[in-house]
Order: sequence, then structure tokens, then C-alpha cells
Amino acid sequence: RMLAEKFAESLKQPFVVENKGGAGGILGTDAVAKAAPDGYTLLFTNTIQTTNPAIYRKLPYDAERDFVPVALASDPSGLILVASASLPAKSVAELIQLAKQKPNEISYATPGVGSAMHMAGEMFNSLAGVKLLHVPYKGMAQALNDVISGQVMLTFQAPGVVLPHIQSGKLRALGQTGSVRSGVLPDVPTLAESGLDGYYIAGWVGLFAPAATPPEIVKRLAAEAAQAMSEPATREKLNALGASPPTMTQEQFAEFVKTEAARAAGVAKMAGIDLDAPQ
Repeated sequence: RMLAEKFAESLKQPFVVENKGGAGGILGTDAVAKAAPDGYTLLFTNTIQTTNPAIYRKLPYDAERDFVPVALASDPSGLILVASASLPAKSVAELIQLAKQKPNEISYATPGVGSAMHMAGEMFNSLAGVKLLHVPYKGMAQALNDVISGQVMLTFQAPGVVLPHIQSGKLRALGQTGSVRSGVLPDVPTLAESGLDGYYIAGWVGLFAPAATPPEIVKRLAAEAAQAMSEPATREKLNALGASPPTMTQEQFAEFVKTEAARAAGVAKMAGIDLDAPQ
């Protein structure tokens, strides 16, 4: 919505944000894939742009062929692995030890199969040699509430979302999934620092257009997005969410999307996530 407001101001055009949920983001993504490539219908999405193709063999669109990456809305940031205050483990090492003693008994909540949080949990299982129990929800709000109440033991979430609950003592931060520590939680180590070599999962959001959108329109939108996200007021809002203003060019974002797609495919294969598998 911040980006839409800035676009409306700079381009002198009304921008309407339409929340088109359903089927893990597939419905909204497909609608944009089939929209006229004139710059008037855009897709603002997150990691599902690269994870859905990794977990579904049959999609009504081709994520690589049908879209052109326009702009990253904030630099990729790690998620925070948080535990319910009732979980005895106070570190990643203690969590791994406990999980090995209780396979499939320690649960982690996510907003759905194939989400960045799900991928984070399955990568943890693989690298730590444990089996946390995945509990998918239809959204993050209820998932987070159930971790706070102790019905589910763990979740992965953006720093800005869990920070107040960590500060209040309702949640305990164990680790971070990114390559560097979050600026709002500098004392919480990354999972790689905690002994899980090679661990990396980042959350991100970005803007895409239908693939046949003229290059000059894509270039203009990318420039407008970069300007909007670099303004002091926007930077302040991003920082409050534990995010950072984007530093990638449109070309770098396009390469980043390819890299993330390959990473998601690897995690899905490793975890055996295949939602079109024969039953």
C-alpha cells in the first residue's frame, strides 16, 4: 500500500490495491499473468512467486515465462525462529537435542504449505537431522496466537511481527534464518552461526508485471519504485518493520528471483513437498 500511494502521487494515476487471495496466492498470480501487459495491472507478491512452482507440478501459469520482475520492495531479510515461552529449549542447540528426543512431537506453525516459513522449517529438519511437526494454518495471525498460547511450540516470522512478543516475554527468539543478524535483534544468532552450516532462508516482497509488458514501462515502474522506497518516510516505516530499503536494480532483482526459484526447488525436493503427487 505504501508503494501504491507513492505510485499514485508520482505517476498521477490512481492505483487500487486488490487483495486477491486463495489457493496459496495462485488465483491472484494467475489473474495478473493473464492481464493485458500494459503496466496497468501488476503483481505485488512475496516468496510464493518462487516457492509455488517448486511445490506444484501443475500451475495455471509459468512463473518464469509469464512474468517480468520489476522491483524488490525491501532487501531480503531473515525470519526469526521463535519458541513458545513454555518450550524448555533456550537455544538452537537445546532445541535440536530436544527434537531428537521427541521426533514429530515438537510442532511449528506456518501460514501454509510452501510458504517461506514452511521452507524454513523443512530446511531446519534437514540440516539438524530432526523432525519437527509442521502445522499449516490459513494465515499467520492464528498461527502466531497459537504459538504464544503454547498450543504450537515454534514458528518462523518476520522480525517486526514478533519483536513486541519477544520483548514482552511471550516468545523466545532462538535464531535467525538469514545470512546476517537482524538490526532489531542483534543479539540473536543466525542458524548458520548456531551450527547449521549453509542454512539460509530469506523473506522478501516484490513487484512483477506480465511478461509482455513493454521494456520502457518496466523501466519506468522500476525507477518509480526505487525512488519511492528510498524516501525518508518510507525508509522509516520499513525500519519499524525490521526491513531495509531495497538495494537491487531491476536487473539484479531478476537474477535474484532465478536464484530463489532454484533454492526453493532444492528445499522442496529435499523435504519431499509435492502437492501434485499422485495419491
